[in-house]
Amino acid sequence: MRIFSANNRFFLLFFILSSSFLYYFFPLQPLCAEEAIEIKIVAINPSPKAKTTAKIMQALPPEVKQEDVIDAQGLQIIYNPDQDNYAVSGEIELQPREKKTITVKVRNVWSISGDEIQEVRDQLAKNVQSLAGTKYETTSKLLADKVQQELDSVQADEEKAVGIKQKIDLYRAHVKQLEAIRTRVISLESMRRVGDEQQEGARTVEFKVSASNPSNEPKAMTVRSALPEDITSDAVLDKGDFMMLFDQSKGRFIVEKQDNFNAKEAKTYTIILRDIWYIPKPELDYLGEQTQKLVKQFEGSQYAGYATQLGDVIKQNLDKINELQEEIGADASISDRKRTFILNSGRLDLAKKKIKELQELLLELPITVKKKEDQIKAIREFQKALEKILSMGIDPEKKTTWFIILGIIAIVFIVGLIFYFTWLAKLKQSKEKERKIASSQQATQSKT
Repeated sequence: MRIFSANNRFFLLFFILSSSFLYYFFPLQPLCAEEAIEIKIVAINPSPKAKTTAKIMQALPPEVKQEDVIDAQGLQIIYNPDQDNYAVSGEIELQPREKKTITVKVRNVWSISGDEIQEVRDQLAKNVQSLAGTKYETTSKLLADKVQQELDSVQADEEKAVGIKQKIDLYRAHVKQLEAIRTRVISLESMRRVGDEQQEGARTVEFKVSASNPSNEPKAMTVRSALPEDITSDAVLDKGDFMMLFDQSKGRFIVEKQDNFNAKEAKTYTIILRDIWYIPKPELDYLGEQTQKLVKQFEGSQYAGYATQLGDVIKQNLDKINELQEEIGADASISDRKRTFILNSGRLDLAKKKIKELQELLLELPITVKKKEDQIKAIREFQKALEKILSMGIDPEKKTTWFIILGIIAIVFIVGLIFYFTWLAKLKQSKEKERKIASSQQATQSKT
């Protein structure tokens, strides 16, 4: 007689629970949006003689909330804060060698509604309208056309009859896709990129998917491959007849399709991706132009030398990015592209950081000028007031005369105090700014 310890029994039970759960999510039957989903939990007592109490703890998919559970079959619905999902929990009595199947029913929450898609379409139309008459009018329309095609694809995929496992992965891909679209439709950077691609074409890279049938007989097979981890939905330019899904466990997009294979047949498929590891030259040129405009604003100011130094650092980093990207070429492997991109990303971040420093420093110029203009304006107004008093053309009494004189002295004294304290504050700010600039120059020299 074989004896199962408590630990052995727990391990076997967990394995069976996990297997049954996964088995359910790989059905061949297509799923309709209105159907309830059945999660089958199987508990087995392997002992031939002893009764046992099986403890059940089965996690639900993260999209399922407490209100989505239609029938828990007497199990408790609990929240797991560590995993940020709900689970069903409970105990059942099992006779020797008894097997029980518990069917938990939940709503089909893995569907994007037409209202959600229409909401994005409406927002897209508003953005295009709001940019009418601006320099982004044309590119906003180009972006809108591209996004409309993506939304059409999402809507078409939602209407396909697929199994529940594929449906869940498809839903997760669509959620990610819609999140990205909502961000892109209000992004000027996305509009610039679409405009650049319209003029010069998108820089692409081929991603190969290989599959083979090891059997001596023809087979219908599922071809499934994970895309590179950095790839987002909008970077997949041509997926052929593959479906794009999202694998929650891997945290990345995947492509999947059904295909027929002859005996021992091998096939290779090509997915066209945007080369996200390439920093577009128009983007680098744009940053260079902005830098030149910023540096020019400091001409004749006390910050002119420092601004020129920052401009040189920015230009050096942008030039190095261009040089390395030309060296790597368009035929490089994805792994080589990634290594190059990591290095160039650091340079790009440094260039953007220095541009931001120039922008922040630029704010000092108009603020200083404005304060001086305000002071000059106050003096001129005071002078006009004095002139008005002197030109009154009256012969005031001595008491009135002394009242006017003392009033003028008081006003001059107050204005003098204002000028004095303003000068002290500005002197303190100037010394602090010079100290920061000196520190920043030392840091910049050490980095370069």
